[in-house]
Amino acid sequence: CHHGVKRWSDICDCTPNGDWKKPLGAAFRMIATYIDKQFVTYLQKEHKNPDYVREEYIAVILHRISEDEFVEREFSGISDGDKTRVKQLLRAQYERQRMFTSCAWFFDDFDRIEPRNNVAYAAAAVWLTEKATGSKMPDELLAPLRNVKSWRSGLTADLVFNHHTKRLGSTSY
Repeated sequence: CHHGVKRWSDICDCTPNGDWKKPLGAAFRMIATYIDKQFVTYLQKEHKNPDYVREEYIAVILHRISEDEFVEREFSGISDGDKTRVKQLLRAQYERQRMFTSCAWFFDDFDRIEPRNNVAYAAAAVWLTEKATGSKMPDELLAPLRNVKSWRSGLTADLVFNHHTKRLGSTSY
């Protein structure tokens, strides 16, 4: 639209009910900071350069190498349990990046599939991080999701997040 990038972060004439966009972006940035800190804290014990590992993981995403081969190459000599945790943290980083997919902010209502998908990606990233590290994300980082609300249905992002977290809890990743 002629409003430029504002459409993806705030209210503009094309998305007059987009007041949910700013708090969703802020909540995602807080969640991402938590996930990143856990990733670096854990992986720096096993690898000298966690950022390098995260960037190189694209080879797994693009199916150039299997996840097992990648983890073995970068983390040889660690226990099978630690390898599982490394895989979970790398998958969490992938989901963490997906939660910022731009289509979520394009439309005027939160209760569309695009923003709900991004909240699901955030839930997956948090769930994988907690599963790998045993840490629990502070509740205050999730509180801003209550401020993300559909103007049509009243659906809030915290409800979507909790739904996906519960659903993930019943699966094995």
